[in-house]
Amino acid sequence: MEIGPNVFSTLLQEKDARIVIEAVRALRKLYQLEASSRLKHIFCSMQPILKISNDYQRHNNEVDLTAVATTESNDWSLFKGLDKQEQNNSSLWDPTGTTYRKWLSTLVCELIHASENEYLVPLLGVCHYSLSFCEFLLPFVVLMLVMFDQDRVNMKQICKDLNYVFLQTTSNPPPDIRKALLTLLKLVTTMREFEFTPSASRGTVATRKYKYTHWDNLIWLQELQYEAVAHASLMCGSKYSAILYCEIAKERHASLESSNDDPNLDKVLRNIMCTALQQLQEPDGIYAFFDSLNFQQRILLYQHEEEYDKLLVHNDLEYMHTSDKSRVRLGLVQSAYKWGLSSIPQFVCSSVPSSELTPEETEYMYESAWRLCDWENIPTQAQTNSAHKHVFSSLCTLRAESTRSIIEHLGAFSHDSMGRLQNCGLEDVRPIFAELLSFQMMREIEEAADIVSCVDDDCKLYQTFASTMNQWQRRFLRMPNTFDAREQILTLRVNLLEIIIETTQRDNGHSSVCSKIKEEYLEHIIQTFDICREFAKYNYALRLAERLKYRNAQSHVIPEHLWKIEIAKLLWSKKDLHLALTSMKQVYTEYKLAEPARLLGTWTGELGADTPDVVISYFEEAKCLSNQDIKERFECQLALARYTDQQCRLLHEKMASNDYSRNVAINRRRLARINMHQESNMGSARLQRRRSVNDGQLRVLERSLRADKVMFESMACSRMKYLEIALKNYLEALPSTGENYRDIIFCVCSLWFNHTDKDNVQLLIAEHIERVPTYQWLPLIYQLAARLDVSNKTESPKTDKKSFHSVLKKLVQRVTADHPHHVLFVLVALANGDQQNSTVSQITPKMQVAKSILDELETSKENDLSHLVKQVYAVSRGYIQLATLPIDKKFKSNPAHYENSFTLASLTNVEKVAVITKETTVSPTARYFDEDVVRIRKWDSQFDFAGGINLPKIINCLGTDGHSYKQVVKGNDDSRQDAVMQQVFCMVNLWLKRDPECQRRRMNIRTFKVVPLSSTVGVLEWCMNTEPLGHWLVAPKSGAHERYRSKDWPSSRCRHVFQEAASAADKQRLFADICEHFKPVLRRFFTEYFRNPGDWFERRLAYTRSVAASSMAGYIIGLGDRHPNNILIDKTTAEVIHIDLGIAFERGKLLPTPETVPFRLTRDIVDGMGMAGVDGIFRRCCEKCLTVLRNSATPLGTILDVFIHDPLSKWKLTIDKVRELRIDGCTKEGAATEEAESIENEAQKILIKVQQKLSGFHNGQQLSVQGQVSTLIQEAMDVNNLSQLFAGWQPWV
Repeated sequence: MEIGPNVFSTLLQEKDARIVIEAVRALRKLYQLEASSRLKHIFCSMQPILKISNDYQRHNNEVDLTAVATTESNDWSLFKGLDKQEQNNSSLWDPTGTTYRKWLSTLVCELIHASENEYLVPLLGVCHYSLSFCEFLLPFVVLMLVMFDQDRVNMKQICKDLNYVFLQTTSNPPPDIRKALLTLLKLVTTMREFEFTPSASRGTVATRKYKYTHWDNLIWLQELQYEAVAHASLMCGSKYSAILYCEIAKERHASLESSNDDPNLDKVLRNIMCTALQQLQEPDGIYAFFDSLNFQQRILLYQHEEEYDKLLVHNDLEYMHTSDKSRVRLGLVQSAYKWGLSSIPQFVCSSVPSSELTPEETEYMYESAWRLCDWENIPTQAQTNSAHKHVFSSLCTLRAESTRSIIEHLGAFSHDSMGRLQNCGLEDVRPIFAELLSFQMMREIEEAADIVSCVDDDCKLYQTFASTMNQWQRRFLRMPNTFDAREQILTLRVNLLEIIIETTQRDNGHSSVCSKIKEEYLEHIIQTFDICREFAKYNYALRLAERLKYRNAQSHVIPEHLWKIEIAKLLWSKKDLHLALTSMKQVYTEYKLAEPARLLGTWTGELGADTPDVVISYFEEAKCLSNQDIKERFECQLALARYTDQQCRLLHEKMASNDYSRNVAINRRRLARINMHQESNMGSARLQRRRSVNDGQLRVLERSLRADKVMFESMACSRMKYLEIALKNYLEALPSTGENYRDIIFCVCSLWFNHTDKDNVQLLIAEHIERVPTYQWLPLIYQLAARLDVSNKTESPKTDKKSFHSVLKKLVQRVTADHPHHVLFVLVALANGDQQNSTVSQITPKMQVAKSILDELETSKENDLSHLVKQVYAVSRGYIQLATLPIDKKFKSNPAHYENSFTLASLTNVEKVAVITKETTVSPTARYFDEDVVRIRKWDSQFDFAGGINLPKIINCLGTDGHSYKQVVKGNDDSRQDAVMQQVFCMVNLWLKRDPECQRRRMNIRTFKVVPLSSTVGVLEWCMNTEPLGHWLVAPKSGAHERYRSKDWPSSRCRHVFQEAASAADKQRLFADICEHFKPVLRRFFTEYFRNPGDWFERRLAYTRSVAASSMAGYIIGLGDRHPNNILIDKTTAEVIHIDLGIAFERGKLLPTPETVPFRLTRDIVDGMGMAGVDGIFRRCCEKCLTVLRNSATPLGTILDVFIHDPLSKWKLTIDKVRELRIDGCTKEGAATEEAESIENEAQKILIKVQQKLSGFHNGQQLSVQGQVSTLIQEAMDVNNLSQLFAGWQPWV
């Protein structure tokens, strides 16, 4: 912090001549004190400013500022401070009873006088006149007072005064008091952030052998009561600061050796945290702090969860037992309004005299009035300057076609809104968003007025209306996805369009534009219904439906079937299922429309209210009725496909069940018995008598067998019928799908891959696959390529050209030709097999097929594609050569020795190949222009080494966009599993993005690109701005543990102690001892890198959500080996990134020291989440993520299924295993086959385990999502589990 040239340049350009005069005097005085080059520059450059300012009149007299600049005022007594006794009085810091300007000017001047600093005293005159300069200078002056105060007298007094002011803060302080408190809070924040160099006068910091930390800066604020700071922050609307200071207060209290748990302090902090998080509308944090037995906190919780029916009950209870009736009445009005009961606020407020109405109640009355189109019943005495009053007045004016008066309303609104914005703090974002929304509403009223003004000119009317609708649509897409904002805008637009329709019908009723306006009106109504159902705001939707019913009776603008269909949808959403079904049947019978038929099929199928044949007939009828509507036809196809897919899966599960297998076995025994009886020869009379007795029993058995056979055949036929219908409709729907339907391709592949032996399925796929856009197959290209084979074991000779492998090969060829940058390296890796340098141990059929596809592309007539394939081969060989480059031990620390000694350093003519670690955006049209693809220009001439046994190489690749892309080239390590894990994470991110709850939380898993080039070589994207978590925490000397807790044991000692354990009991005892001497410090990461309270809160939130998402995804796929150096943390976003994903699918439990936890949730990981720990944000984010994963079980299973079919997968029969089974030069085929089946079965067991996790089955128990998450958290944090882990896992970190 310094008072530099920019500060004085700003002062010299002030409009107030008094400030300029004092700034000049201060500069002259400072120039005399220190002949600084910067000050000389300022003093010389101020001449033109002084000449301009000479024209400024002060008290109607000319003032020669140039003359003032060369004279010195000796009358500093004007700015002398009070005596020492008055300086120590807290009233100096107390802003009550005076104006903000006077308080701040007096405070800063007195502090400057107390500092007796010769560089600050000349600034007294400027402080006397310039408020902004006082705000800037206050932290600087306070720091000057405390930095050189060895006895800390000033520090203690200042903290005492600040404590007094903060503790006196009440809710909703007056504007001047609020400004003063915000200034003092900014002072605390600045002092907390200020860096200093330790000296001998500053206690233990200077004697520490390691570097000081930013936390030591709080030495200036040791006497400050942070709970008071948090309270004042909350009262001023600074919620982020309130949360930060609550955390600091909790930690400071816990760090005091003499402190015990203070229930009062804990209650205060929890109340502040609960209120701040609720006001920030953070969806999860409040659950860690609210007290369910506290009446007021229950009200907060119901507000937070938007359960306004429960809130109404609590408001009613509170109204009976409180003296503050107006406050509780406002709560009743708010609750009723938010619940969608717009007429209740008017009814309640109308019973109160206008003079007694609060501004908030009046605002609700105006909003209810314009929403209900009630233009008459607003009391004229109700006083408010709210935005909704201006909206109401503007709409009234628009109805009267007085468009000129709208300008006046806009001006009044802008004036009032700017006044409200000036009182908003930087951390108080909700009022800012509300004002921005109000500006948008007024802007759209103005645009509607422009449309109404063109009603006499059809051409101009059409152009203006079309342009306005386009603007409205673009604006709506950019809006935040919250119900309050979107519903309010849509309701306003519906009202505006109604007014426009009324005007155009009255003045130009038969205009062709009227039909276009009515279409837009209907679109906005349907959009409003959709958003009400999406956010479960059924009362809003019901009110709109009744309004449409009334309007249809008045003007017949609304088709009658529309509101009837919407009411039925509403009833279904509200779980009035049978009533909804009955209503939809009535609509379908009366109107015979496609949408009612489709919904009838969907609802009947979900309820099981009719047979599958009847349900399918509804869908088929809907398809016939939707011939002219492409969108509705797509919905019908998708609904029919999903229903029949579900029926097919149910029959498959039935036929694979133990009961079915048992019935089949019984029937086989019965059939054998019948055959034996029929084959028996005629024997003695005794045998004939016995046979006659058994004939009756056998006839019963035969009838039973025939019935069972018919049933089994019927099930098989039905299953095949459903399979064909599902595949056919999925494939027909695929060309029309968008971003929100990307799971359809997974459903198709799942059905296709599971029925490769069915000729009719292959014929169906071959018939429709050409019409499916190739870009839709890209998410599954690795799975498609892994199934390439030349084997024809399951194909019929008659359909060889349309066999599974033929169709698949042709599909992969098409996708590769259309999207070569995404597919070529996948095929190259498959063709390379286990290649190292130029040798391949064995050529497999899959490698042959991949090679043949590449050869066909290389010899194709398209020159660009042919050249690209050749260059991809060259790049692949270059990376493989670098990965396998032999490294001499003596040069492991000197990679410069290998400069220009590898192929990539000199590789040229590869300008068509994209940078392989740069994600290329997929083009649905399969057209890739030069600006769409970042291609390779060259590589650096030398590389560096990354840590590890195999010495991965780090190299920079320069792209055609001018950026350098850092890459990690790994050898002797199979990176294909890492690639598939990244694919899983990318798909999880897609599912999280599509889920409204997860999208609201911005949940995602950080990924990086992995490109395998063979079974032992791969190229990985370098994660920029990241650091291994273990390095930041426990690196020798520089680690956070040694910097922040220097008296704790170092991690190396903890590891040495832990390794001494000889038994499980010893491990538990030693681990407990380690935890006593090694405390977590990860929370310091956030205060160290993110000093601003808002940044601190958002980054810690991102960290917690990132840990939750990656923990749940890691648990599902059985990800192990999560030691702290396998987790990176981003120093700009605080998100975690998991690397080295080779130990997956529960293989960590098979290690010599089995892993006993589902994911890493050690004390340091939890410490980063703050005082809430695993409760609140982490727990609920885990629940949301696990819910999404459960709902995505089918596509997730399709992705993971690749490990069974990958030709070089660890589950496959290895070549070495085959060689072990050779005896005397001959392979024991039976033993090899048995071994292969065993490995296949093991892979199937892994996939079954994944499916069990996704169904909630854990340790032999069926659990809900909440129960499963709680169990996993307990296991991950269980000391008994952590103490049994391998020492290298570092469970104490």
